[in-house]
Amino acid sequence: MTVTTYMPGEVVDITVEGARVVAFNAAYLTVVLPQGDAVALECGSTGLTVNRVAPAEWPPRPGDLWRDRCGVPWFAFDAADYDHTGQEKVLLCSPDAYGRGSQVHP
Repeated sequence: MTVTTYMPGEVVDITVEGARVVAFNAAYLTVVLPQGDAVALECGSTGLTVNRVAPAEWPPRPGDLWRDRCGVPWFAFDAADYDHTGQEKVLLCSPDAYGRGSQVHP
């Protein structure tokens, strides 16, 4: 097994996917990482980029009505275990976006 090591002074780019915002003020953005650790990031730090991925209300729940950036409505409904994987799913469907009953979010 190969173990990756790092040397003091190295420059690295770090990407964290799925961090959820828990606090924000003009100086700091505090996020919880997927494994549960909280990290405070100094806003305006050189080299820090934060991209919005999903709204605070994510993920959709059955009965929700969502609108995309073009104003197209998407309805969330419970698809139960439609694909027989043992996992219940919420699907988003819009008759206006890509044709009647388009499924976009398993």
